[in-house]
Amino acid sequence: MEQQDKFITINGLRLHYIEWGKPAKEAIILLHGYNNCAATWIPFARKIADKRYVVALDFRGHGDSQWSEEKLYKNKHLAADLAVFIEALNLEKVSIVGHSMGGNVALKFAATHPEKVTRLVVVDIGPEMSHKVETRAARMRLVQKNIYPTLDGTVAYLEAADPYASRELLMQEAAYFTRRLPDGRFTWKQHQMFTGETPKKKVETPASSEEKWQTVRQVKCPVLILRGGESDILDEDVAQKMVAVMPDARLINIAGAGHYVHRDRPEQFEKEVRDFLGLA
Repeated sequence: MEQQDKFITINGLRLHYIEWGKPAKEAIILLHGYNNCAATWIPFARKIADKRYVVALDFRGHGDSQWSEEKLYKNKHLAADLAVFIEALNLEKVSIVGHSMGGNVALKFAATHPEKVTRLVVVDIGPEMSHKVETRAARMRLVQKNIYPTLDGTVAYLEAADPYASRELLMQEAAYFTRRLPDGRFTWKQHQMFTGETPKKKVETPASSEEKWQTVRQVKCPVLILRGGESDILDEDVAQKMVAVMPDARLINIAGAGHYVHRDRPEQFEKEVRDFLGLA
């Protein structure tokens, strides 16, 4: 299925998105994670676009979308963009697949716009972060830079973040995530606040954690949580608690996958999402 790159102005920012299939009143929306972009969904979207209209959005400050000069990148800002985006595309109903940060944004949107969301797939994210994220962040800091002399340097960073994906796939994604400077070197497309030294884990205060749990409790649509069996972001006990506090949710652990489930085990990821969204 042929893809089209498009742009739209949302809340004063020019945002990029990719679409597959003929525009319709219902769509599957794919939301990427922190320091990532819509292109991460290309292999998956091509597999399912024969069944539905599919759209992948570059969040503000990511991919080919415009940066926010005020650095307004909280989940509430991204969810507000998503709400306007859905209205601008005249979508009556959506199913959302959100990875990491995109999963948090999807949960927030589903909680506040229950009339719009038919089904929700949350990929390896929850209201609380795993203690393993400290080790992950330290590993990534060793290879993270704003500018790399070659594309191989960016691939090394992606490998540190996702040691379970194939190098071939990471090479493809590195080309989407970066832009070439006039001197031939490579830098990330994302806003600089996302691409400096990887921040240490932010300690969740009881208030901020409870706010996220409250959002999860407000989600009423059917939810599928896909967790990487080797995840260093989402612990299984947190995922199980998410299932317990939502009225219609289930959890599937994907063996051999880390945080990037859709990259690490693409065939199983596709199968589980197809089954849940009725795309078989």
